[in-house]
Amino acid sequence: MSLIATQLRRKLVSSRYAFTQTTGFASGSKIKEITNTTQWDELVKNSTSSGRPAIVQFTAVWCPPCKMIAPVLEELAGKHTDLDFVKLDIDNHAVTNIVADYSVAAVPTFVSLKGDKKVHAFSGADRNQLQKMVEDMSDL
Repeated sequence: MSLIATQLRRKLVSSRYAFTQTTGFASGSKIKEITNTTQWDELVKNSTSSGRPAIVQFTAVWCPPCKMIAPVLEELAGKHTDLDFVKLDIDNHAVTNIVADYSVAAVPTFVSLKGDKKVHAFSGADRNQLQKMVEDMSDL
């Protein structure tokens, strides 16, 4: 590995640590972090059996728009307790298949689910679009 690649990797690892210590991934968040396929399968199973919709954010540690929209998502999660809110870090190799299954090409990407069915998806840190998605799912 080249010196530059090593330095970039160190920077990414340290920024990932700082991110998890200072954002909605910290304890007390109303948004659950999905870190493996078992947790994902459990979410889908529970959503299917209960009919409880979910809002999924595909995010990344290095993504400024993701950090910008995080407080908005946290606020919506607090208001819409009838929905499950989850985040997946696209750089987590344990969830690579999930990222691919939902064709995530940009972050943040938001997906609304009803059971195992995708209802709606969009990419970008658009507060109004996110709010509409959440309200639409809350009405189901």
